[in-house]
Amino acid sequence: MTELPSHRRREDAPLDNQGKLFNVRDLRTAQEEAADHVADAKREHCPVKTFLLLSGGNDSMVLLDRCAHECDAVVHVNTGIGIQDTSEFVHEQCRVRKLRLIEMAPPVPYDQLVLDPQRWNGFPGNHTFAYGNLKGEAIRQVARAAKRTKRDRVLFLTGLRRAESERRKRLYTPIDVRGSQVWVNPLFSWSNEEMHEYRKATRLPQNPVSATMHMSGECLCGSRARKGEREEWEFFYPTFIRTRIEPLEAEARRRGLKYPRWGWIHEVPPQRRPEIEGQGSFMPMCVGCTGTTDDDDA
Repeated sequence: MTELPSHRRREDAPLDNQGKLFNVRDLRTAQEEAADHVADAKREHCPVKTFLLLSGGNDSMVLLDRCAHECDAVVHVNTGIGIQDTSEFVHEQCRVRKLRLIEMAPPVPYDQLVLDPQRWNGFPGNHTFAYGNLKGEAIRQVARAAKRTKRDRVLFLTGLRRAESERRKRLYTPIDVRGSQVWVNPLFSWSNEEMHEYRKATRLPQNPVSATMHMSGECLCGSRARKGEREEWEFFYPTFIRTRIEPLEAEARRRGLKYPRWGWIHEVPPQRRPEIEGQGSFMPMCVGCTGTTDDDDA
């Protein structure tokens, strides 16, 4: 964890690109609040294990820097449909910090889900199904392996923030309990400005995918793709589209599947999108989804 001195001398204080001093006092208040959320959850729920979920995005890197000392291990869900640079970045950050990394994969691979007419019948448009298949079940496996008895609780730390969308303000709180899983969002009330100030003051390394695309790139399932998103990925990461998406689309067409095109959801009339996308479900690990009905900016 990177410490910001509470009495930093003015000449040592970090500056933004306009030469303004960062408000370190406010930043320390935000850090204390984040620590309080974790402490409150541990005190109330006494988890047998605590895991930090690392996507490789900007927010999850702040989470890692603030809360790595609170966890038993870091968990990264490799969905099988992300940019390889992101997984490599996650591995490198855990190696440098000497943290135990658990890399999970969906029990049913993405390609198999897409090509099975009894499952997705092509590329996904229902975000709830995609989340459950690609991430939710992997996390349930982590929780089951950690528990010794049915009554045990397992704590998961996420980088979710309410500032990322109006939907998250309605659906999430700093601590959410779902059965034996306790989801803690230490950065829940951090503003975009506070996140920026912290990353700059601590000189946190940045995933090159996040630097280019403003999202982690660990899951490009397409279930919440926006108009023009495919073209952006094709421009910056043409190999991914050429080697992962296009062959899968060709096979989906050959099999006559119902949804043979990646990212088709943006073509659906807006009034039908909430029903198809599965809005309102608990999906705390998709903080990086751009979405079509949300206003996320992660």
